[in-house]
Amino acid sequence: MRSISFVLIFLWALSTWAAQLPRKLTESDRLETLKILGFGSAAKLNSDPSSLGGRGGFEFYLSSDVIPISNVQKLGDRSGSGDQIFVSNLGFGKGLFYDIDTYVFFSPLQFQSKYSQMGAYLRKPVYIHESLPFQISLSFHGSGTNYENLIGLTTTGLDMILSYDWPKNSFSAGVGHGRSIGTFIGDSTGAGNGVNSTADTYTQDVQQRHWFLSATQRWKKTYLSLQYDRYFEGTMSLKLAYRL
Repeated sequence: MRSISFVLIFLWALSTWAAQLPRKLTESDRLETLKILGFGSAAKLNSDPSSLGGRGGFEFYLSSDVIPISNVQKLGDRSGSGDQIFVSNLGFGKGLFYDIDTYVFFSPLQFQSKYSQMGAYLRKPVYIHESLPFQISLSFHGSGTNYENLIGLTTTGLDMILSYDWPKNSFSAGVGHGRSIGTFIGDSTGAGNGVNSTADTYTQDVQQRHWFLSATQRWKKTYLSLQYDRYFEGTMSLKLAYRL
């Protein structure tokens, strides 16, 4: 368990290696960027499927996401650097009535020089099998993300999750639909401080189907969860959580 904690802390350290995004994006470039960054930074459920236990349940977690951006770096003036963005977040979960679990998360600004994010998601079981550790849940999520103070993203989605829960581990698969809205700041001063090919600021809007797979391993009150998400591109996320 200690070695796993070191792995997650190492991924947190990688988050300070902020990538540089390209400039002079055209309309088609902005749409492609939104598909990758908007949905890549969407909130990840990546959680133990068992309920937090009503009003008394509480969870604290650290998470790290890896967003591939090699296709973004081919856009615009190709001045960007880095093929991946490493994202780190702190999060808290709280159980409510009727087995509704709520989570909020944010990126610590002191660790993120060019990236900031905050968001939340809600999960509710809608079917629990009487004799098998199988359940179906619904999850609604939303997040706001800022890249270099040049691209602002708002991403929301609704997913259905099928989970099978063993005593020490679990497996989940989900399908859903997401929407991402991005605002791209133009270079109004002519000093190269914008991300667009013009001085204007533009807003793009895109929707896409979503699916994901996740697996969880438990150690008493602690668990480690790994999730693969796919909208237009695939992303990986790792989460270390402690439940009270």
